[in-house]
Amino acid sequence: MISSEAIQQIQKTAVEAGGVKIHSIPGDEHSVLIAQGGKHEIHELPPGRRRHLLTSIDDVLLAVKTWGAASSVWVSLNAVIVCLEDQDRRDIATMPMSPSAQFASLECLPARLQQAGIIRWLKVNMAGAVRDDLVPTFRKIDFKRKNDGTKSIDHGSESLGYQVEASVKGANDIPEFISATIHVHQDKTLSKPRTIRLSLDIDVNHEQFELTPLPDELEIASQDAVLEVWSALRQEIDKLDDGANIPVFMGQPETSNAGLVSGLGCGLSDVEETLIQSA
Repeated sequence: MISSEAIQQIQKTAVEAGGVKIHSIPGDEHSVLIAQGGKHEIHELPPGRRRHLLTSIDDVLLAVKTWGAASSVWVSLNAVIVCLEDQDRRDIATMPMSPSAQFASLECLPARLQQAGIIRWLKVNMAGAVRDDLVPTFRKIDFKRKNDGTKSIDHGSESLGYQVEASVKGANDIPEFISATIHVHQDKTLSKPRTIRLSLDIDVNHEQFELTPLPDELEIASQDAVLEVWSALRQEIDKLDDGANIPVFMGQPETSNAGLVSGLGCGLSDVEETLIQSA
């Protein structure tokens, strides 16, 4: 099998002389033909990097059990990654963790919503996550007002006038804060639900509502969910043989081949670049 050192020498020679040609061999995906100085040699390609895709925590544990103490586990908001060989971290197995639709909706919440918009958002996006009586409460709001109406500065009735305040059956029917209890991840088995508090304000002049998650609410919920996944994995991995020797990190592994491929872009062909990167 052609070594990394040989690949580096090919790289150096190709850059200096431009006389190396690397050709694929029809019907053979595991070898290449290297032509240099009138000589032709067939070299076996090194195995490609393994990028396994896992679908559950059980698969993660099986991967750890299969590759043993040489592996390491990394937990972040978006994925659990198992480095099958921690020293070089080239071969990995990944279990993606997608955000739930409700968590994503909170992250992308518009700054302002019209009455119809907030009703739909509560009824559809936050179905089962908020109080059932909120949708009827917002349906009752009538922004029609008289200029000579008595005004109140209480929440839900600021600049509304008596006619609007009566239509919502008093300012107390409009909460200043809304709580949404949601799962951070699409896979609800990964962590328990978290409650996110949102501030609710009314822009009467524009007949709009402003819903804003309180500071750090989403970040704290994310961190708590990651910590819960990490804790569950740590406990299960500790039960395996040599499990105590397998590290479980919060974060993502960083890999780099900068040293090996630092000369790319100096006239090498796509095949040559692929060969160098695969070494």
